[in-house]
Amino acid sequence: MKMLKTTFLFSCALLLIASTAWAAFVADDTNCKDANIDAICKTVEQTQCDSYMKQCLAFFEAKAKIFDQGAKQAQGQAKTLKNEIGSLQSKISKLDNEISKNNILVKDLSLQVNKTSASISEASFKIEDLRQRLSVLLREIQQSDNQSALEVFLSQNDINDIADELMALESFSSQNKDFLESAVDLKDYLQNQKVKLSDQKDKLEDVIEVKEDLKEQNQALKKQKDVVLKTTKQQEAEFLKYKTQAEVEAAKIRSRIFELAGVSDSTKAPSFGEALAIAQKVATQIGVRPAFVLAIFAQETRIGKNVGKCYIAGANGLSAAGKKVMRPNQAAPFIEICKAAGLDFTKTPVSCPAPQIGCTYGGAMGPAQFMPTTWNLFKDQISAYVGHAPNPWNFTDAMYAASLFLKDAGANANAYGERTAAKRYFGGDYGYPSGVAAKATCIQTFIDTGTMSASCQAKLF
Repeated sequence: MKMLKTTFLFSCALLLIASTAWAAFVADDTNCKDANIDAICKTVEQTQCDSYMKQCLAFFEAKAKIFDQGAKQAQGQAKTLKNEIGSLQSKISKLDNEISKNNILVKDLSLQVNKTSASISEASFKIEDLRQRLSVLLREIQQSDNQSALEVFLSQNDINDIADELMALESFSSQNKDFLESAVDLKDYLQNQKVKLSDQKDKLEDVIEVKEDLKEQNQALKKQKDVVLKTTKQQEAEFLKYKTQAEVEAAKIRSRIFELAGVSDSTKAPSFGEALAIAQKVATQIGVRPAFVLAIFAQETRIGKNVGKCYIAGANGLSAAGKKVMRPNQAAPFIEICKAAGLDFTKTPVSCPAPQIGCTYGGAMGPAQFMPTTWNLFKDQISAYVGHAPNPWNFTDAMYAASLFLKDAGANANAYGERTAAKRYFGGDYGYPSGVAAKATCIQTFIDTGTMSASCQAKLF
């Protein structure tokens, strides 16, 4: 007895120490790990465990939000850098074009300078030739001037010939003198042109050099921004990775919160978190609001936990005790559906009759509570989404079936469309649409905030 008392006191002391240790709980990456949450929840009351997990949920959701903001900021910086890089590339291309154009002009000027130089050389040659010729002519004139009139007269037979020769010499001298002056002027002009062309060429080469320097500066700046852009994209990828990790952890904590509430005590039904994930996936394909579809499942079967408690014994739709369970026209397709799913129809539950609301027969199947003939109407559409022969007791298959039915029944983004669809789903009113709407509000609040009130938990679970 003393040993038992001592053990009890020791256990109480450990529990007290553990409770005290977790009293100052801080939600962080370490404390919110699965193993630590398990350790915490073994030493505290369920309500305290729930409180700690909600703190962890808020922690991971806050982290996801911070990383999302970081990713968006990095995206904005990347966009700005891309614009700046594009602008620099445009400037570089423009400078390339201007440099190419100026290089062509420099080549053209070089050709003109070379051509002018050749013309100057040709003019110089002509001038020198004329100088030589004039020099000879001048010597002849000088010799002629030095002759006496008697010598000139005696050397010629005819006086007219003498006169003609002198006049010809003077005329030739005058023409060549004029031509020489013109040639000298042309050479001076060509030399001036060469200087001007060379000056233009030098200036263009200076412009090209400046543009080449500017191009190199822009290329260096672009290279720097390319490196920064690469780093920014890496930062964006890191932020998105951490955001995803935080969201995964938040989803795990969210699922555990509702497991703690007893949502997953049925081995055949998914946890609330799993069911919500399925509803969200299906919603992206079908287009019906996840909270609304999941509310239908909560109304029908407590999200797959209660798929019926009645059984039929044969094709007449009667129970083993001979009571009405299913209409005969529903029993035959039900048996075929069970056979295709590999189930014993006599051991597969369906909904029971509910005469209090006008349902004298039951027979609805699975989490979505489809009647066999209705299921057969949708099975091909369901199969197109799931890629296999659909099974009414497979939660995902049932989610597609319900979503397709509700979409056809008028479910859309407004409350009226959802209320109309819910009424058609049940086959009447009896407060069913209102009950679904209330549950959908609870689920939507949880999707938006990650929290759920006690009254909502009571409605759903």
